[in-house]
Amino acid sequence: MAVKEGCMLGGRSMPDGCELGIHAHVRRAAPNPPKISMGVTVVPSQFLFISIPDPSRLFPHLAVVNELVRRGHRVEFVTVEAMAGLIGSYGAEPLVYRSAYESIPVHEEKEMSAEAAMLALSVDDSAAMIDAVEAAYGDERPDLIAYDVASGTAGRVLARKWGRPAAQLYADFAQNDEFAYTQAFDDDGVALGKPLSPAEWAVRPELMPWVDRTERLLAAHGLTDVTFAELLEVVQDFNLVYVPKALQPAADSFDERFRFVGPCAVEQAALDDWQPPTGGLPVVLVPSAPHGADLARAFAGAPVHVVLTPGPGADPASLGELPQNVEVHASVPPGVLRHAAVVVSQGDVGGVTEALAAGRPVVVVPPAPPARIAGFQLARLGLGRLATPDELRDAVFGLIGDPALAERLAWMRGEIEAAGGVARAADELEAHTVR
Repeated sequence: MAVKEGCMLGGRSMPDGCELGIHAHVRRAAPNPPKISMGVTVVPSQFLFISIPDPSRLFPHLAVVNELVRRGHRVEFVTVEAMAGLIGSYGAEPLVYRSAYESIPVHEEKEMSAEAAMLALSVDDSAAMIDAVEAAYGDERPDLIAYDVASGTAGRVLARKWGRPAAQLYADFAQNDEFAYTQAFDDDGVALGKPLSPAEWAVRPELMPWVDRTERLLAAHGLTDVTFAELLEVVQDFNLVYVPKALQPAADSFDERFRFVGPCAVEQAALDDWQPPTGGLPVVLVPSAPHGADLARAFAGAPVHVVLTPGPGADPASLGELPQNVEVHASVPPGVLRHAAVVVSQGDVGGVTEALAAGRPVVVVPPAPPARIAGFQLARLGLGRLATPDELRDAVFGLIGDPALAERLAWMRGEIEAAGGVARAADELEAHTVR
């Protein structure tokens, strides 16, 4: 299959001139005069964004960054060398660090469980982020630190040490004392008990390496009065969530500290250079999923047309023989989502909300228990299904034949639009810098 050249990552097209792995020229807008945002006067500010180098988590952050830069703010973004060009193409200044995830040590981690090893490694990654930020900033300080929840240790340490306002960013569902990904759920999506508190996590013997490293990090930065449990407190003073509240599990338990702004993406010119084949068969989109080829094979001989994207870096030729009704692309072709009858997902919240924003139902085939949560919510709200690989085909046809589906999808699109998206996210961050 011929693959068009271009700057694509994770199925998404990048702004013109993006070149991954190269420090891009920062297109910084001229400072704007003070403006009124959410009832307060806003002057150009300096924002520091922190996120692990995971493309699936970066894109909503970058959409907000792009809007802040457009408004005349200065944004610096902690990232790895390979992502520097991508970060720069959205207008932010890349602040490069060497991630601990690039070279996973085994000497100490081999004595830990997989869970404990990854948590301990996350502290090492945060330590590397903090060192890079402090070296770059010197005596300078940002007006606000915005950090992905997965980089919470780095963001919270810096915010406490510097006494700066901070925003915790959720690319997934928000978490609090009533809902968390670490909870167990039954097959109907009912939580089995409440989430463990940080203090309860801290006494689990197998997690002591994580606790010890976190406490050493706090001590290294002069925060000896802050305990592990205090640093890891789930609910922070200000939380920005890229999910509409109507989709959030246990939504009523989240208070005014959580701003549900819905999915955030850079607006792009409407492109429709992909057209479904003649014949009018429903289109099923299987985007960027490990084992996506196996999911696509479930539709062999079925009266549907499948569009499969194997994910970044995957060679479409390595997928093996596929049914004749499967079309393979290196990334999601522009316009295909508008033609899709159903989207198949592995439960990543960003992909689910992107499909819902386009008015498309979703079948979630989760690779691990936490990914079931998105499927539970979709099924509960009548917006999709949760399925095993063996159930996928029937689940898709069940949605295609559902006469009430269009009304429910229109309702969710309205909720997403009302949430405010990128513009509201930028408004909220601007307002929080002066609180």
